[in-house]
Amino acid sequence: MSTADLFSIYDTELALPKSAMFARFPRTVDLSERSRCMTAIVAALSARRSARNDETIVSATITKLANDIGASPSHIGRRTLRHLEAEDVITRTGGGWKINKPERGWFKFPEWAIDAGLSRNAIVVLLGICSSAYADDANGRITVTYNQLRDKLGMNRGRVIKCVKELENAGVLIVHRSRAEGHNDYNNPNKYTVCYAKRPPKPVKAPRSMAWNRPTQELVDLLMNDPEWAGYLAGSNVSKKYQRLVEQAVGRLATERSPDDLARKLLGGRGLDGIKSIWGVMIKRLDDIPLIEDRELAHAHAAWSRGEISKAQYDLAVQQVRGELELLSHTRRPE
Repeated sequence: MSTADLFSIYDTELALPKSAMFARFPRTVDLSERSRCMTAIVAALSARRSARNDETIVSATITKLANDIGASPSHIGRRTLRHLEAEDVITRTGGGWKINKPERGWFKFPEWAIDAGLSRNAIVVLLGICSSAYADDANGRITVTYNQLRDKLGMNRGRVIKCVKELENAGVLIVHRSRAEGHNDYNNPNKYTVCYAKRPPKPVKAPRSMAWNRPTQELVDLLMNDPEWAGYLAGSNVSKKYQRLVEQAVGRLATERSPDDLARKLLGGRGLDGIKSIWGVMIKRLDDIPLIEDRELAHAHAAWSRGEISKAQYDLAVQQVRGELELLSHTRRPE
C-alpha cells in the first residue's frame, strides 16, 4: 500500500492497526522554541492521545512522559508541564492532561516514533518535516530542504542533517536523495516518506576489517594470544588515525626487533586494567621501546664526551653499530 493510500485511510479515520496509527500535533506550537523539551512533551502527549477526538484526556505519569523523551521527571513536573499550561497548550484535568484545540489546526506524525528511542532534537526535526506535508508530491513524498528546516526549527544545519540520519536509521523516515544532471550537477532537495506504519530500524553496517601491514599484523596476532589483550583488541574498532600511528610505531622498530620481541615488550608484566584506548596504550608502549642504534650510540657519545675515548674511536663505534644493524636486517628470519 502506498503512502498516498495510507493518507486517504487516515482522513476517513478508520480503525487502523496500532503500528500504522498517526497522531495529531497542534500547529500553534512554535517548533523553533529553544526548549526542545516542551515540544517533545506535547508530541508525547499527542502520541498517547493518538487520532482520537479533541476532548480526549491523556492519562500518563510524569515519570513515563519523561522516559518517553529522555528527560528528568522533576524538570518535566516543575517546569515543562506548568509552562505549557500557562501558554494554554494543555489543560490539566483530574489525573491527566487535555491538548487544547489549536486555532491553526493540526498536522499528522507517526504515533510509534515517540517509542523509537529518538533524541528530542530528532523528534523536533520529524515534526518539522511532517508540518511541511503541504509540499508533498503525488507519491506522498514531502519535499523540504535542510535550510528550510533550519529556519523553521531554529537549529543549525549540521544538527538538522544529523537528526535526519537518526530518523532514517530508526526507520521513521525514508529519505529519497538525487542529483541534478548536467555539466554543473548538484544535489536536489531531499524528498521524505514518513513511515506511519512501524518499520524495523535500518541495519547497521558491520565495521570493515582493518588491513594492517605485515609487521603490524604479525604483532596483533601475537597479542591476540594473550587473553587480556585479546578481550580489548576484539572489542575495539581502530580508526584510520590510530591505524597509521600504530603502524608508524611498529615501523620504527621493525628493522631491529622481531614481532615476537615486540610482543614480549608490550606485555612485560603490565596489565590493562581500566584503560580507555587499547590502541593508545599500544602506541605509548611501542614509543617507550628504545632503538638499539640510539642506545648504543648514546653510550658511545657519552664516553667520548667524558674523554674516555677519542673521536676516531667514537666514529669507529658508530660504524660498527650501524654495520651490525644492517647485517641484522638481512639475516633475521621471518617469524
